[in-house]
Amino acid sequence: MKTITLPVYNRPNRLMEMLEALKANRTEGYTLFVAAEPGCPEVIDIVKAIDFMPVVLRVNKKRIGLQANVPLAMRWAMNEGSQFNIYLEDDVILSRDALDLAEWFRKFDLNAEYACLSLMTFGGNLFRPNMVSETQDIQSWGLCYSVESWHKWVAHGLGFRWPIQPGVQWSEGWDFWLAFYLMMHGVKNLRPAVSRAKHVGYTDGVHLHETEGLWESYEQVALSDGTCRGPFYVKKLPARTWETARRLSHENLGIAV
Repeated sequence: MKTITLPVYNRPNRLMEMLEALKANRTEGYTLFVAAEPGCPEVIDIVKAIDFMPVVLRVNKKRIGLQANVPLAMRWAMNEGSQFNIYLEDDVILSRDALDLAEWFRKFDLNAEYACLSLMTFGGNLFRPNMVSETQDIQSWGLCYSVESWHKWVAHGLGFRWPIQPGVQWSEGWDFWLAFYLMMHGVKNLRPAVSRAKHVGYTDGVHLHETEGLWESYEQVALSDGTCRGPFYVKKLPARTWETARRLSHENLGIAV
């Protein structure tokens, strides 16, 4: 089973926009797992009305917040038998070829070498829409991974925390800790040269970072024009990049390499 996990709460207009973009993709074979927070009947009605792909809806008994709902949704899909999952949010807009890239990652034997594929990237090379680059980081908006990667890396990274020295500011976001966990272990990830997703909900969401200009830059990410269906290829980074990243992550946490 192939799944897309989607936590939702109280933004019906954002959800409608996100679903229209998803509908423009090739969703055949995917099941949408929606983990909804209670309190917004309009959102529940929108989810129940989805007719372009199979949907499984679960409404939490009480509000638990995004930081708890995200891993809950991911674990739910994997426990139901997902072999490959794409994590989305209700304010993530996909290009029309986003799932083509995800399918390339799913079908090829890349998961032994790479933990995750991020559909979103910054900057990018618009002249090479079929290029995918190695990266030590992840972007959570459009995060793809296999069941093997889930058990080996992602599930452990979602629960990873490390005691932080007093006075040091660190993000509490699940994606920050997952990225740090992967970096600590020298794990490679992939991201496209041209973004297949962008995050547009900075004006009406709850965020852990309120840095001026940061969220605006997410919305201004240049999306693929939706016409690149492949073939895709990987641009590799020098081996020393991974060892440097691992060393720096250990130094930041005060762990011996």
